[in-house]
Amino acid sequence: PAVVVEAQAHQRQLNLERRRQICQQLADYLAATDWANADIKAAEQILRAARTEWRDCHPVDRNPGKPVEERFETLQSELHGHIKSAWDENLGRKRAIVEEAGELAASERPLTDKINSAKQLQQRWREVGTTPRRPDQPLWGEFRAACDAIFNAREEERQAREEERHARDEALVAAEEDHRRLHDEFAAHLETLTPESVDASDLQAYRRRFQDLPRVSERRQNAIEKSFDELARTFAGLLGQQQLLRVRQQLDALEAEDSRSAIDAGEVTEPALYNELYTMTLDVELTAGVESLPEDRERRLELQVAKLNAGLGGNRDDAEPDWLDLANTWCELGPKGADTAKLRRRFFQALRLLIDR
Repeated sequence: PAVVVEAQAHQRQLNLERRRQICQQLADYLAATDWANADIKAAEQILRAARTEWRDCHPVDRNPGKPVEERFETLQSELHGHIKSAWDENLGRKRAIVEEAGELAASERPLTDKINSAKQLQQRWREVGTTPRRPDQPLWGEFRAACDAIFNAREEERQAREEERHARDEALVAAEEDHRRLHDEFAAHLETLTPESVDASDLQAYRRRFQDLPRVSERRQNAIEKSFDELARTFAGLLGQQQLLRVRQQLDALEAEDSRSAIDAGEVTEPALYNELYTMTLDVELTAGVESLPEDRERRLELQVAKLNAGLGGNRDDAEPDWLDLANTWCELGPKGADTAKLRRRFFQALRLLIDR
């Protein structure tokens, strides 16, 4: 039927226009990026995302679509070239580190110096940017083998020292037993606790008792402190869960109150406010790694590119926001209509994911 043909033609035209927009966004990104200091991992994501969205914009009419496709492939090739250049440079840096690690392992330098140098090499390795997995794996295998040889020698030396000190440790058995009893008591108490019942004053009391015990040998004291710290971290984890429950409850209350106020405010939200709420929702979903709806894809990509460009421009703020404050900001915006219900659910669901991370 003519109506169907007309609709198909219209859709092909929309797809073509969106492909032109994708090309322009890629061109703008390529032009705006300082490739000497670029976030290559983000560039890889944009390369893949652009290709995925391009495929989704199908079909298009062949004749007008061909030059757009040629431009897209040229832009993709240019972007891939920048990425590959960074890969090649990073692989070269890793090869140099592997060579240094092999020479270090084979050297006659004092073990302490070798270990410190190995740690520095490990730090340099971590600082190298992204590389392709296939050529990276054998390099990592060589590097790890060289480092393991150094650190294994340290472990052997440490074991020898421990055996020499064993006789002296016997005189400290009584003090160690006091520590063990307190540890066991603390551990047993922990088993009875839940996030709802945990009390921070209990941890303070156990810390005071632990500090009042006589110290043992330095090596054993460190082990005892480490074991106690592990229990304390478990206790602190319960306190964190308790706080998380409270935050979740606050979020639930804010969402419920905002829902009630939206219903009271009427059925339709002002366009400017609705757009602000929509943008907040996409921003939180993007941060949480939540898949947005298909119709949100264009706006989400714009937000993602804007964030990237802001970071490249030196305006990036790496401090994680207070998600509860963000929820309050949402609730303070208004008046909202009942048409914000879906956005509200999405916004608060993404916030819960971020709080639970």
